[in-house]
Amino acid sequence: MNIKAEYTYTVKEASQLTGIHTRKLNRVAVKNNTPKLDNKYIFSGAFLIERFKLKEKDKMAEGVITLLPKTNEIELLKDEVRTLREAIESHHKTLQSHQKLIGLISTRMNESR
Repeated sequence: MNIKAEYTYTVKEASQLTGIHTRKLNRVAVKNNTPKLDNKYIFSGAFLIERFKLKEKDKMAEGVITLLPKTNEIELLKDEVRTLREAIESHHKTLQSHQKLIGLISTRMNESR
């Protein structure tokens, strides 16, 4: 999809084209007194191009760049999940050893009675 200066875009369409979150686009719309149609903000392509320093062309290359941080974020999240799983496993082993000790102590206390 191309951003054309002479076209108009809803917040959702502008978000899909630019990769900018809809909440940010709504804040920008309020701050810049962007016109509404059916109580929804409508951006002109010219405004989007000027405000966000976009180029009037296919957004494919920028879309790829936008995906890179998400890919890195996914990798970071996978690492975090791996670390948390290891921590859980370590705590589980510690819990098992403590349960064995509690069992031994309980047995010895019962024998001494």
